[in-house]
Amino acid sequence: MFQKMKKMIHLLNNETNYAELYANQILNGEIEASEMIKLACRRHIDDLERSKSDDFKYYFNNKMANKAIKNIELLPAEDGSDLELALFQKWIVASIEGWRTKGTDYKRFRKAYISMARKNGKTFLAAGLGMITLLTEKHPAMGRRVLFTANELKQAKISYEMLRVGLNKLTEQSKSLRKRLKIQEQFIKDTKSNSFAKAMSSVAKNAEGYNPTFAIIDEYHESKSRAMYNSISKGMGQQKNGLLAIISTAGENLNVPMFEEYEMCKSILRKELDADRYFIAIYELDAAAEIQDEKNWVKANPLLSDEIKFGQMKENMREEYETEKMRGSLYSLLTKNFNMWIQSSENAYMTISDWRNSQVEKNDINISGTKTWIGLDLSRTNDLSSVGWIHELEDGTKYIDSHSFIATYNEDIQSKSDREKIDYQRLIDNNLATVTDSISGIISKEQVMRYIFEYVELHNLDVQGFCYDAYSATECLSIIERKNLNWDVFDVKQDYRNMTVPIVALRNDLLERKVLHNENKLLEIAVNNAIITKNDDMLKINKKKNRNKIDPIISVIIAYKLAMIEVEETTQFYGVF
Repeated sequence: MFQKMKKMIHLLNNETNYAELYANQILNGEIEASEMIKLACRRHIDDLERSKSDDFKYYFNNKMANKAIKNIELLPAEDGSDLELALFQKWIVASIEGWRTKGTDYKRFRKAYISMARKNGKTFLAAGLGMITLLTEKHPAMGRRVLFTANELKQAKISYEMLRVGLNKLTEQSKSLRKRLKIQEQFIKDTKSNSFAKAMSSVAKNAEGYNPTFAIIDEYHESKSRAMYNSISKGMGQQKNGLLAIISTAGENLNVPMFEEYEMCKSILRKELDADRYFIAIYELDAAAEIQDEKNWVKANPLLSDEIKFGQMKENMREEYETEKMRGSLYSLLTKNFNMWIQSSENAYMTISDWRNSQVEKNDINISGTKTWIGLDLSRTNDLSSVGWIHELEDGTKYIDSHSFIATYNEDIQSKSDREKIDYQRLIDNNLATVTDSISGIISKEQVMRYIFEYVELHNLDVQGFCYDAYSATECLSIIERKNLNWDVFDVKQDYRNMTVPIVALRNDLLERKVLHNENKLLEIAVNNAIITKNDDMLKINKKKNRNKIDPIISVIIAYKLAMIEVEETTQFYGVF
């Protein structure tokens, strides 16, 4: 305990500005860093300058930052030894605890997104930040509530357990702390301030009722919905000094809320969005190819900046990398060890970066009067039915879009959203999908065809062909005949023989930007879910799980069977799979 007290006195007198020190080392190139960390550090330095102006609401309190660092370092390491935070950890703690609101001293940051590869001290960081709020935060003076949450209770308890064990060790050395704290398996209470900390899973229905002061969502990539995030945010609404922190590694499923959050955070750091109250630290490789050069590994693994202390960690990573390379598969390693968002399947139809490379603003495209091919993928009972559109623009470029219809057989839209982990209401609100109007909840063919006719008329489209899978399409063809439309109709069976060429052609044309698309979230979900299955040299689109939706991209591919012009009939993809 004497050594701990000496350390405390030293740190109290320490005026080092760790946040500025780290930011400058990153920006000066002394530490290898990703684009996002460089932008975050540039933001810190720029905001120090902005804080001198009355127009900027926040200032940096270095004493509060160092006090927080000092208090966290009182916690023992997992092996019971004294602990000193790494410089990057000091930067994170200093940023969260040091940036304050002028006039109130409330925290500047209401939200935090902290992401790095596994085994880089995320758990200890979460435990330490939780301890600061539980024991030393002054606003509010009483009734502070700290929640450790995750998709599963087992995961949520990891950070909580680290805090519980650490505080238990401190109480062995401090009589006053022993009197102050009641430490239990499921609950830690600070009797002095009537504050508590506990762990809970996303299954819990009452997070909102806890009105948390500080909440951590651990390994958020495992959450399929925003239910816990929304519940905590709503419960924190009355907190003047609350903080919701996501602390997580990247995941292998791109159709999850954390990936959306990740994309938004990158836009904030790039100054495409304004969010002065959102702290962001993303440690990652900037490109998958960087894995080949070990000097880049620190970008995703900030502990490696101290090679003397963490040399064994690097050696273990080196062995794992060589093993996976011999197996010919680096996908999982890129996610877990290098914090990159990569589709989990090596047979993925397209990477998210390739898909977005051909993305344009919808308002920039004029489809009025265009030659158009229509693809229809009808569902069985309770799946999506999708209409795919392919428009030929004036310069010969193709432009694709889709709209889907949602069946509600034996369930309402909210139950379907909960079961399939898709926010259908948001898709409906964004005019990307429509709920069936049939009483049974099964897709109404009349409704689908009515939508198609109205869309064609609205945009004065020159329909070149209507492509469908014969399954369940008889009624749709009868409706077209009754309308006396002079449309060419084509049955495109979803088998290997019929699907191979359009699958390859569409992907290759997207890569070359001969085909463009807008930010259609449901279509992107389908692309992310789409995997390639092979039969000799022939291909089909499939999905890993029944609930994964691929109908929108299937409807586009069906239409592309007819729309493609001068396509070389090849089954060879551009790139390596």
